Parts: sequence; C-alpha cells; structure tokens
Amino acid sequence: MEKRTHRRISLRVVLGLMFVFCAFATAGVAISLQYYFASQTELKHTLTRYQTIASGISDYFSNLQNVAENVARSGGQLVTLIGTDVPTENIALPLSKLLLRDPSLHSIFVAQSNNDFLQIIHLESSDIKERVGASENDKWLVIVHYGEGRERTKTSTFYDQSFKPSQSEKEYSNFLPTQRSWYKNANSERIYNTSPYLFNTLKLTGETFSFKVSGSDIVVGVDVLLSSLESRLTNRFVENKRQPQAQAFVFRRDGRLIATNQAIEIDDSIPLVSPIPLSEEQQRLVERTPELKVSNQHDWAPLDYTVGGRPNGFAIDLFRVISEMTGLKFKFVNDGSWDDLVTDFDVGNIDILHSLSDPTNFDQTSVVGDSLYRVNFALLMNSDNNELQTFEDITDKRIGILRGWSIQDNIEQVHPNLRFTSYSSLHTAIDDLQQGRIDAVLDLKQVLLSKIREKFRILSFSI
Repeated sequence: MEKRTHRRISLRVVLGLMFVFCAFATAGVAISLQYYFASQTELKHTLTRYQTIASGISDYFSNLQNVAENVARSGGQLVTLIGTDVPTENIALPLSKLLLRDPSLHSIFVAQSNNDFLQIIHLESSDIKERVGASENDKWLVIVHYGEGRERTKTSTFYDQSFKPSQSEKEYSNFLPTQRSWYKNANSERIYNTSPYLFNTLKLTGETFSFKVSGSDIVVGVDVLLSSLESRLTNRFVENKRQPQAQAFVFRRDGRLIATNQAIEIDDSIPLVSPIPLSEEQQRLVERTPELKVSNQHDWAPLDYTVGGRPNGFAIDLFRVISEMTGLKFKFVNDGSWDDLVTDFDVGNIDILHSLSDPTNFDQTSVVGDSLYRVNFALLMNSDNNELQTFEDITDKRIGILRGWSIQDNIEQVHPNLRFTSYSSLHTAIDDLQQGRIDAVLDLKQVLLSKIREKFRILSFSI
C-alpha cells in the first residue's frame, strides 16, 4: 500500500494570510469610521445651515410684518392729515411713497364705511403688469370703487414713474370692502393680520395688515403677496444658479401652509371634460352672467380649503369642472370663517354658498339646488375615551362644532341636553379636545380624518 501524505501549509503563508486579513479588516473599519464621521459632520453642517436659513427667514417675516404695520399706521396718519374728500392724486401720490419702503409690499388701500375704496398697487414685476394689462412704462395702478347698487363702478388708472396718468378704464363693481374680514376686525389699538386669502384684483394670494384710523370708520391696509415670501424661500436654497434641491415650507402653528419654494399646481388634478350642449337662450344667459362669487373655506380639507390662500378641494374642483362644461365664471371668496361666509351670503356679498349640511334655513330666501355630494358625519374623540360608543352616549357631553353650522339646531331638538361649543376653526376645536375641555368634535368623517393627519401633534384620537 502507498502511504498517504498530507500537504502542510507553511507558517510563512499563514502569517501572510493573517496579515492580509488584518489589513483588510483594519481598512474596512477605518473606511467605515471615516464615512460615519464624515456623514455626521456633513449632517451637522447641513442642519446648521438650514437652521441659519430658518432663522433668517423668521427674521425676514418679522421685519416684513413690522414694515407692513408701520406703513399701515403711517397711511392712517396721512389720511388724517389730508382727508378723503380730495382729488385721487392728492392722496394716492403720498400713499404710494410708503410702498417704496420695502419691495415686498404689494399695495396700500383706504376703505370707508360707505364702501368707497381707494387702492394703490405697486407694479413692480412683469407678472403683475401682465395680469392687470399694464404697459412697460406703467409704475402704479390706482383703483377706485364707489357708488351703490347697480350704479357702483370700478375705475382703474395707470400711472408712470412720474405719477402721470397713461390709461384708464371703468367697469361695474360688486366689491364691498366693509364685508371683508380686514375691515370688520380692524381697530385703532393694534394692527389686524389676516390669514392668506385670494386678493380681489389680481387673483393672487397674500395677507393684509389693516388699521382703523382713530375716531373714524376709515380703515387703511397694506397687502403683501405670498409670492414674495415664496421667492425669498427659493432664493435662499439656490446654489450655483441651479434649481433648489431642498424642499422648504413655512407653516402656521396650527399646521396651515403659508409659503413654500415648491410649485403648487392645483388645476392639474381636474379631469378633462367636454362642454355640454346649450340652447341659444342658455348661451345668452351664460354670456350675460357676471363672474359668480363662490364661498371657499380655509381649513375644511379635503372638501373645501386653501393651500397658501389658493382655493383647493373636491368641491372647488367641482365648480371648476362646471365652469369648463358651461362657460360660467366663478370667483372664490375665502376671506373669513364659515360664519363670515354665511353672513356674506345672507347680505348678498356671495352668490353661491355650497357644502350646506342643512339647506332648510335658506329655503325662504334663496334658491336651493340638489345635493352636491353625500358624506357621513362622525365624532372625533380622544383614544382613551371609552364612554362614547353610540350616538345616544353623547347626552350631557360637551361637543365642539364649527360656528354657523345649521345642523346644530337639528341635533339639539333630538338631544336637548347636549352642550355645544362653537369654534371658528377645527384646529382650535381639536386643540381643546386634546386638552380635555370638550368631549368630542362633530364634523364630516373625511374632514376629521384629514385634520388629525395634518396636525403637528402625536395622534391620540379615534373616530
């Protein structure tokens, strides 16, 4: 038999392999540690940079607010000195000088209790000039609303850099400044700041700072476009003239969006529709019908709400589809709460009030149409609340509801022991629910689900 021999590995080879393994292991650990510390350093640097940007944006907002408030107060002093019973140029020229204090200031206006309204718009950008039909040399647009009823008119006059008129046009006006929230809430003690809403003239969104002249019913206000804030956000994130890679958003404390550097395209979600055939009489009616003012709430997502002041939601999309199919023109009014919208409709400042839970209150005074959509009501409660299992369990409970909802009367007839607390917004109601001040919030199920998803808090609710 042949003797089997075993091949031995020399000590030199073993030591060499161990050296190679240790070298690779050491290199791997070193590279991993270098990557970790480098990524942490880059993350810290990025967070520090974004914190600096956030601080700068916050300071910009604060400074812009101070400038707008000071301009509003200065405008009130000018109105007191000059008066309102003077030629338009005599008051428009000094007021226009106030807008030059900051390029972000869009316009300044004077509103009186008889609905006379004077507005001076700074035609700073080419986009604004294009929207209002101004020429290249036009620097200012002065708008005057006056008169009553069918005699009420709007006069628009363009002025150049030297404040010489270049062109003017007159048209019918249905704009009533005294019904706006910035007029109703203005006082002589402090500046009133609105939420973002759709401006009447340019159909752009922005905020208004208003101030009531002491001892009178005259209100002076300053408008700031949200586009200037969004441009500020975009510029802070642009590097080497490239498109910004970071997504920046500015929110209110209640979670509502104020400004962003991202393009918000709302109309893209609307499906393509074909015009419906109209008779000759119907076509003439559409041509004679002026732009209809439609209610638009701020925070009733996903049905009727605003994104940075821009109308959005399922109900809004329905009206846009109707416009595409019929040729009717709609203008959305979102300057105020639901209660304000109901009041505006009652006095005729809004043509269409939609998303009514109980239209019987309007049967005697208005034309009530068919159902726009069908949804279910629900109660929002804290997740640890085991007392409310059925609708009958809400007897003697504290229920939060939007102010102005007509369904409250119907529920009180069935459950007279209920204690309702009215709120101007669902955000405030949900805050009180979380603090235990109320037992539940009543609204549509889809709206409540949307609200608890968008709120900046730990979710602890059940529906």
